[in-house]
Amino acid sequence: MVANSDGDGVFDREFFRGRLDARSTPRTLLYWNQEFRSTIWGHMTFGNLGQLVEPIFTGFKDTTNPWDIPTNADLADRTRAQGGIASYTHPANNLDDPYGTAYSAKGLPVDVALGRIDTIDVMGSGYAASVPLWYRVLNCGFQVPATAGTDCFLNRINSSPPGWGRCYVRLPKELDYKTWIEGERAGRSFISNGPMIELAIDDSAPGDTIKLTAPRTVRVHVHGWSQAPMEKLEEWPPLLRQTGTHARPRVASRPHRLGSGARERPAGA
Repeated sequence: MVANSDGDGVFDREFFRGRLDARSTPRTLLYWNQEFRSTIWGHMTFGNLGQLVEPIFTGFKDTTNPWDIPTNADLADRTRAQGGIASYTHPANNLDDPYGTAYSAKGLPVDVALGRIDTIDVMGSGYAASVPLWYRVLNCGFQVPATAGTDCFLNRINSSPPGWGRCYVRLPKELDYKTWIEGERAGRSFISNGPMIELAIDDSAPGDTIKLTAPRTVRVHVHGWSQAPMEKLEEWPPLLRQTGTHARPRVASRPHRLGSGARERPAGA
């Protein structure tokens, strides 16, 4: 990621290409993108960029841009105008007050309501506080997919290793960067720090919409496996409620025995 740290210095700008890096292979795609850092509104990541979104940062005292403008929403618009994807990253670190710490995503509620945000990096630094914040977004009716961003610093001892948080996207055919980005934007994905998950509701997969004309029973299939031992597999959501003709999840979780399983659930309040 192209980003600053605490001052005017912007790191790794020279590696940005606006396209796949020449070091990419058919099985491993490398694309240099950007982290935008605002000291008040929160940090964002911009993906699928053809050009960097300026300014790279806002609100850093004693720098060339000490002001809190342009807003995160403005920069998200500039990202999406070039076909990019705009995400809030490490949005919360405090369970009691998700907006009570430095660099927390204070602009997230308004930007989500305005339709400016494509995904939220739920898995990464501050995971325990970011999950309930994402649930609150979903419970307000905003269908914003969860993504992952490790926020790795190779020069810091307490940083998570590269790839600790991952976003897996379901692709129709072979690995392709543009298709992967659109799958992430559509929520055809899941996040993990290792274990793999399969989920289906009837014939629908993550990212699909289940349309109901009346309450009915749906069949939920969940399968999880991991190289390391898992204590439990939480099934989410435990029920669906009908809103108009769309099934919308009400967020909660329930421990479920490990392994694969299929069970029936009534859809509709």
